[in-house]
Amino acid sequence: MENSAKIIGIGSGGTLETFCRKYKLPFFPIPSGYQPRASFPLLFFPLLKILDRMELFSLDQSAIDETLSLFRQMRQEFRPEEPTTSNQAKKIAETLHGRIPVIWSPFNCIANRMKCQLNENSKILALAEEIPELNHNHIVGWESWEKENPFILLTYRFQEEHPNVKLRFDITKEIIKDKVEIIEIVAQGTHLLSQLFSATYFGDYISMYLAILNNQDPNTVDSIVYLKNQLEQRKQTQTKLITALHSLPEAQ
Repeated sequence: MENSAKIIGIGSGGTLETFCRKYKLPFFPIPSGYQPRASFPLLFFPLLKILDRMELFSLDQSAIDETLSLFRQMRQEFRPEEPTTSNQAKKIAETLHGRIPVIWSPFNCIANRMKCQLNENSKILALAEEIPELNHNHIVGWESWEKENPFILLTYRFQEEHPNVKLRFDITKEIIKDKVEIIEIVAQGTHLLSQLFSATYFGDYISMYLAILNNQDPNTVDSIVYLKNQLEQRKQTQTKLITALHSLPEAQ
């Protein structure tokens, strides 16, 4: 505030909206009742529009239109009514079932998003790695493994990959092809934005179907709720103990 920074709030209400109203700051409301991971598109597109209006980013409407068109197309392709034989999200979920996925992507945001979705929706462990960074360390970790292991490799590929990254993908897969099963997902779309979102949307569907195979509710995060509750309770206990210690009379 003191530095005259431009502040714009985006959220579903609560403390953030109260803060913005108090200081007469712009606030962009989004629908409430969603888990943060499910609110990603609701938060992202308003942000793009705001940055465009502030002339900090040039919004390509054709990229937005293609992204929304892909959403509608993929929603049909991956809908629950679509049988596994023609539903790639269901097929990959079945392949991942009972395994520990390792996700590679030239964009870390995609690999990490998929890892988090598998953690929270499917309730399984997963690893996320970015190429070329994984070539400096992660790739060596496969040397001691035999073919029979709990891992399965899920790679995301993009038209926007740098030629050197494409080459690294090819060579790296050659190194570990005898160590692990590899599934490759090619992002749809001609724009980088639509490719990133189509890859994300595909991964979200996979994680939801895998949750069903694991007999898990994708909406719950019991471990996180327990952690937060215990942190609050134990912090209160610590505070009471410290207060009590400070109130003790000093030894004579």
